[in-house]
Amino acid sequence: MLKALKLSLKRRKMETKIIDNFIKDRDLFSFLKKYFLFKQPHYYGHGSFPISFDEKDESSWSKCFYDSPLSLENPLNFFLARKMGIQWKEKCEIKEFYINVQHVGMDGEFHVDKSDVTGVLMMRGKGDFELKDTGIIEFVENRLILFDSHKLHRGHAPRHRDHSPRITVAIKLNSGKNES
Repeated sequence: MLKALKLSLKRRKMETKIIDNFIKDRDLFSFLKKYFLFKQPHYYGHGSFPISFDEKDESSWSKCFYDSPLSLENPLNFFLARKMGIQWKEKCEIKEFYINVQHVGMDGEFHVDKSDVTGVLMMRGKGDFELKDTGIIEFVENRLILFDSHKLHRGHAPRHRDHSPRITVAIKLNSGKNES
């Protein structure tokens, strides 16, 4: 009976959690916005679904955008990842941690992630976030969205050329031990 209860609790889906003004220190948030745009290298070829990316086949390029892995060896990245993870549960494993960069026309596709919970921290730009069964969540700088990774979701690109790139920090979390 106890084993069945544990399995039942483990499979229970979490409610989507939205936290505005996630990084309370405005100077820190301003620093991170500029750092992720101007100092963190971005790599083209990331997609929000299992894409078949071929550098030689230009037709596979159309659904790609930029990403950049964030090293947990960097103390500031580690602090940000733990702060995001703790919003879900005290003990969790950080599976992936990176930024997404989307320009006009680089819409994401609906997909699920291979983790328990996904977090998206909206850093700068325009381009709303969408959970297929829940609807659109407006892009608001410094807004953290935590949701069940198995829900279909996607990020919308900025709509107008005068908008700066949309930058989000993504984290994938599993139940488990702390990374510290």
